[in-house]
Amino acid sequence: IQGHADLMVDLARASPEGLPGKLDQIRDKIARNMARIRQIVDGLKIFSHGNSAGEALQKIDLREVVEESLALTTSVCSQRDVRVKWAPPARGSAVALGIKVQVEQVLVNLIGNAAHAVAPLPERWVEVRVEHGGGEARIRVIDSGRLTDPAVISKLMTPFFTTKSPGEGTGLGLSMSYRMLERMGGSLKFCEGAEHTEFLVTLPTAE
Repeated sequence: IQGHADLMVDLARASPEGLPGKLDQIRDKIARNMARIRQIVDGLKIFSHGNSAGEALQKIDLREVVEESLALTTSVCSQRDVRVKWAPPARGSAVALGIKVQVEQVLVNLIGNAAHAVAPLPERWVEVRVEHGGGEARIRVIDSGRLTDPAVISKLMTPFFTTKSPGEGTGLGLSMSYRMLERMGGSLKFCEGAEHTEFLVTLPTAE
């Protein structure tokens, strides 16, 4: 939000021609980000106190959810030169029950973590896959790394545990994601024994 506000000031100083249209676009981005912040804060309240508002699960298109999550993590991936691999299913072919903004927040966290983890590697990629069937929907977030340390794996979902440097992570992302998915009737698992680092998100379907 601060970045968009600074950009508005820079445009006002340097580019009077076409300025109203550009400012309108930035204003819209700021409004969308503010709405998203409000939704995330609501999600944090649910994480802390339960779904007191009784928010009902809704049908969500997983292709749309993944693509919006990838859009939100474009910057973190590009800054680290991380290639994103994503083969979208047909629109409407993978529908789950969930709370859209919370599922997006889970994916943003997983993709961001993956991009951060593979940044030092010579081969840097993150892949997202969507699967559907057997009464559940599955989203896999895989990266080019390989996490094998059992001491780290055993603490992945523990609040405040992080492998990032001080100031770079709160250690709440995975534990919050785990709890939000659990309350939606889904799950978050680390796939031990996989060829690469892989997390599996499951959600119920309407079938």
